[in-house]
Amino acid sequence: MTLAEGKPDTVLFRWHLADNVPATITPAQDGRTARVTWTGGAMTLEADAPLEVTATILPHGTFWGDSKKLHTCLIVQSRKPVTALHLVTSLKTAECGNLPQADADGERK
Repeated sequence: MTLAEGKPDTVLFRWHLADNVPATITPAQDGRTARVTWTGGAMTLEADAPLEVTATILPHGTFWGDSKKLHTCLIVQSRKPVTALHLVTSLKTAECGNLPQADADGERK
């Protein structure tokens, strides 16, 4: 993605997991790659700039469903302002049959 007008800014993405589950975040030393695991899923993020990856708990939706139900949200952002960011995301879930069920620590069962 390239930012409008080429002005450096922090790039921010959010991935909402469907439930309130603990997420384990394992960043690479250079900060450009991170692996996130949770019960039933895993995500790998690879970027051309260092990333900051965190998890937080947010309400489930704002315009639909039960807004009192909470779920885990992965927050992925550039560590520093950038004019462009190339991000590749790989996702595997048990529901798709690509990953064995994992426990709360990300360990496969």
